[in-house]
Formats: sequence, structure tokens, C-alpha cells
Amino acid sequence: MRDEVRKEAAREVAEGYAPQPMDGTVMYGFVGAMLALLGLIAFGAFYDFDLSIHPLEAIAVIATASAVALVLRFIRHRRHATAHRAEYDRISHD
Repeated sequence: MRDEVRKEAAREVAEGYAPQPMDGTVMYGFVGAMLALLGLIAFGAFYDFDLSIHPLEAIAVIATASAVALVLRFIRHRRHATAHRAEYDRISHD
């Protein structure tokens, strides 16, 4: 079996149970930051809490959420690479 065909077959099988992240690290970080910001706005509105007097805490929450999103992307990318490698090895031995 040609190497390109094996790589593509392994990628298709691996995509079924460990999909590759479609967006880049910047998008993951941005989405994590925006979700944290929306959560902070909802928190402030629900508890009648003024976030403008606590900017450092708000920035810390947003930065932490962005970092968590980046770690999630790294984990998903590594999981896909491991699955692709395992499927490639399995196909080459069949």
C-alpha cells in the first residue's frame, strides 16, 4: 500500500474518534476569553456586582480561561496525532 494512501486512510479512521482541531491557537484563545467575558458579564448582572472596580480580577479570569482553551487545543491536537499514528501503524501491519 502506498504511503500517501495509508496516511489518508489512517487520518480518516482517526478523525472518527479523535478529530483534529479545525481552528488555530489564536481562535481557541479568543473564544475562551470571550466565553469568560460573557460569564463575567452575566455574573455581574445577576449579583449586581460592578466589575469595573475589579479590573485585575476580571483580567485574571479572562487570561485563565484563554490559557485553559489553549491547553484544550493542545490536548485535542496531541490526541489526534496519537490516534493517527496508531491507525497508521495498524494499517501498515494489516
